Amino acid sequence: MSTWGNSGVRITARISTAVVAAATLALIAAPLTASAATSTAIDFTAAGYTVGFHSPDKQNGWWMAKSVDFSLVENADFAASGLPAGGRSLQFSNATQQSGGAHLVSPTIDPAGEPSTGAAANTFETTFTIASATGGVQPGLGVDVALDGASRFGGVVNFRHTADRLTIGSYWYPAGAPDDSVSSWRSAVFTSVDPSVPHVIRAVAVFLEDEPDILQVYVDGTLVSGGSGATTWEAYSGSDGDRSVDSLSFKTTSSAPTADGIGYQFNLPEAPDTAG
Repeated sequence: MSTWGNSGVRITARISTAVVAAATLALIAAPLTASAATSTAIDFTAAGYTVGFHSPDKQNGWWMAKSVDFSLVENADFAASGLPAGGRSLQFSNATQQSGGAHLVSPTIDPAGEPSTGAAANTFETTFTIASATGGVQPGLGVDVALDGASRFGGVVNFRHTADRLTIGSYWYPAGAPDDSVSSWRSAVFTSVDPSVPHVIRAVAVFLEDEPDILQVYVDGTLVSGGSGATTWEAYSGSDGDRSVDSLSFKTTSSAPTADGIGYQFNLPEAPDTAG
C-alpha cells in the first residue's frame, strides 16, 4: 500500500458531553511529497470567538446545518468536566434530533483525498479532547465526529454514553458491499472508557486509490481501531463530485455500532436530559 502525503486539521477543543470539546482542535493534511503538512489549530479562546447559544456558528469559518444543542462555553462553568478552568469548549449534544441529523462544520483547510481527487495530500488527521460536562456518564448521549462536512465517506468516530461507559467506535461501508442497505454496513466499538475523565482523541484517515481506505483512531495515545472503520469512497459515493476531505463535523446521531458488527443500530432516541 502506498501513502503519498497528508493533510491535517488540528482542533483543540474540548467536547463536553452534552459534549464539551477541548479548547483547541487540530487539523492536519499531509502532502504527496515530503513537504510539510498543511495544518491549523482552532483555538476557541482566541479573539473572534464569543460564548453562547449556537456559537461558534458563523464565527471564524464555522457553519451549522439545522438547529441543534451546541454552544461555546467557559470550562470554569463546567468544573466537573475535568477540563482546564481557563479554557473554552464546544458543548454539543443530541438533546434534540432532526431527521437526517444536524451538524456543526469546522473551518476548512487544504483538502486531502485519493490522487484522483486532485488533492495534494492523502492523509487527514484531527486531534481533540472529549469530556463529560457533568463529570460522569450521561446515558443516551451520542455524537458523531465525521471527517468532512457531515458525510461518512471520510470516516466517522462515534461517541455514545451507555449505562456506565463512554463507547468509541465507527461504522463504514466496505468494498464489495452488495447494496446500500443498513445490513451492508459494518460497525465496531473500538473501546469503552471511563466517562468521568477527559480523553484525547486522534483520528487519522489515509485515502488509497483502488483499495480500502484506512481510519486509525487513537484514544489517549493508544491505537484502538486496528486500522478499520474508513468508508471506501469508490464504493459508497461513486466517482461523482468532490470526494476530498477538508473539514470536520460534529453531528447529532441516532446511530451506534451493533454487538455483532453487522450493520449499525439506528433510530436510537434523543437524550433530552443532556441539553446545555
